[in-house]
Amino acid sequence: MTRCRRRRWCRGSTRCAHANSKPCAGTRSLAADVEPFSTALPNCKADMEGARRAVAADLASLVSLVEAEHAELAAQRGGELWAAHSAPATAERLLAALRASDAVVLAGTIDDVVLGVATARVIVAPGVGPIATLEDLYVEPEAREVGIGAALLDALVQWALNTGCVGVDSVVLPGSRAAKNFFEAHGLIARSITVHRRFTASDTTETDPLTTHRSAE
Repeated sequence: MTRCRRRRWCRGSTRCAHANSKPCAGTRSLAADVEPFSTALPNCKADMEGARRAVAADLASLVSLVEAEHAELAAQRGGELWAAHSAPATAERLLAALRASDAVVLAGTIDDVVLGVATARVIVAPGVGPIATLEDLYVEPEAREVGIGAALLDALVQWALNTGCVGVDSVVLPGSRAAKNFFEAHGLIARSITVHRRFTASDTTETDPLTTHRSAE
């Protein structure tokens, strides 16, 4: 169930620029032929933070939020590779997710102003079953810690359950204690750690020992 609480965010002092931004001509043409989802998620009343299914009219704001997410995470430890492997921050990708039956795009709002975004896609793991894989979860910095992120994740979990998924997966960058604590508070715990070594100029190319061994035989 989507969580709703009384607002603590002030529209007059911290309303984000995305709420007033207008989509470019290209974005309008992409959004024009998108039909809203017929399956409803629980919505919060006015003056409360909440989450709902995104619609075509949200597309420009959602693209801006995902772009901000990528810029923020790319600057963190491990973020460069995360950005390279993650779904692109484009209107085309979000448009495809809006249309897809195995994906969801959620808008986090206060007073119907879009301040957060969450996207997920169903991936079938052999021997396990369908898993809702979270691709984006981002809230405007000025609107954090008032419940938008929790509402988005709660709605995403409900969507995953309704879709028949056996679980939810997400990625947390190393050292991101706040994100780790947030997910753990919602029942998501670490199940694997990806390690990486970045080669530098001091790493030199030498004769492949495997090739040398085969030649000796």
